[in-house]
Amino acid sequence: SLNDQLVPVAYAQSLFATRLLIHESGYQAMSRYFRELAQGTSGPDAFQLAFGTTQKEFDRSLTRKIRVWAKSAAANP
Repeated sequence: SLNDQLVPVAYAQSLFATRLLIHESGYQAMSRYFRELAQGTSGPDAFQLAFGTTQKEFDRSLTRKIRVWAKSAAANP
């Protein structure tokens, strides 16, 4: 179970990741990801097919972008 104090942080990170995927790949890629999952494709394979990158590569990119945003004065990423 996630510590109650970390719940808002987890939601914020999920929102940041979703917005980044949509910004970089578009809604069609997000739709394809869900279609692939619904058809039984494994999560990692569906992710790569839809977004053209591995989850591991995306996680690294996401971490870098969160760090840049955290150092900025921007209220929203």
